[in-house]
Amino acid sequence: MNPYQITGPAQIGFSGGRGSGYMLYHLEAHDGKLPEGVHVTFQNAGKEQNETLDFIRECQHHWNVPITWLEFDGVYDQGLSWKIVSHEKASRNGEPYHKLGAW
Repeated sequence: MNPYQITGPAQIGFSGGRGSGYMLYHLEAHDGKLPEGVHVTFQNAGKEQNETLDFIRECQHHWNVPITWLEFDGVYDQGLSWKIVSHEKASRNGEPYHKLGAW
């Protein structure tokens, strides 16, 4: 049995650390392509080092893995709100973290 074999639907939380990078790299159990219904997400708190954000971007490009960058965007009448960002638009001054603290 291959511990990296995964079937959808599934969400893989990618922290941008070495352990997450190792795990993501070994998803080659699927010939380098994620199965349908499997999504990789990174939840940006806005307090990560620039090198971490760069590493996530490099993983996307070098391994051709789509990673959805998410940020907490606040609490509204309808509930919690998240937004999709990119490396370029990702918060770097703790904005999502502080919004969560205000909640």
